[in-house]
Amino acid sequence: MVPEPAQPRRGRPRKITREAIADAGRRLTLPKATLTDVANELGVGVRALYKHTEGISDIQVITAEAIFASWEAPAPQGEPLAEHLLNVALSLRALALENPGIAGFLVRASTEISPAVVRSMDAHQQSVAQSYGLSLARSSVLLGLVAEHALAVTDIVNASGGRRRDLARMSEDQRFPALSAAARRSEVRDPAGSFEFGVRALIQGLLELTADIDDVTSNEGNDTHERSVHTTPAESSPTD
Repeated sequence: MVPEPAQPRRGRPRKITREAIADAGRRLTLPKATLTDVANELGVGVRALYKHTEGISDIQVITAEAIFASWEAPAPQGEPLAEHLLNVALSLRALALENPGIAGFLVRASTEISPAVVRSMDAHQQSVAQSYGLSLARSSVLLGLVAEHALAVTDIVNASGGRRRDLARMSEDQRFPALSAAARRSEVRDPAGSFEFGVRALIQGLLELTADIDDVTSNEGNDTHERSVHTTPAESSPTD
């Protein structure tokens, strides 16, 4: 006779950890990570879950940080800087498509992100600066703006699911020749192609506009501030 498997002891509370909450939130997706649904996913009561979180906003922060922490920033592989920045944007787009809600959350988030996420971002920016001979400030500006654009555009396009149908109708509307010409051109590219086109245009402009961004040390910044404070109007104005 085959013995029956042991059953878990009734009444034994399940362990609620930050990792368990994050896993449940990721399975549900960020927009659906509510107190009730996460509690159901974990097999616990809402009151029990409330003892480990500060509410739905805390659950979404925990989930979002776990999603972002799972993202591995592309490492420079000797490709031109413009191509590396494009790879970063494409990688973030893939992360956003695989995790509904994360793009909008990261773009609009006003909460403080965890030290682990900050360290990861800083390490990647340092790596890019070293690989391409950039100042740390320029590397940070380039990667920050590319990431912001990639996430914001992906969030907007996901929210406007009917954009392709709108383009199709507009391309046949001869009342607006300029818009219909642009719509016909846009129809040639799929969403991924349109995204890449926009990112390449952004990168091309950023590389030119950030060329003179150098690092400023703490002492240099303080000296500049001191000079601006102690300069009198007569000293700062040109002589007649």
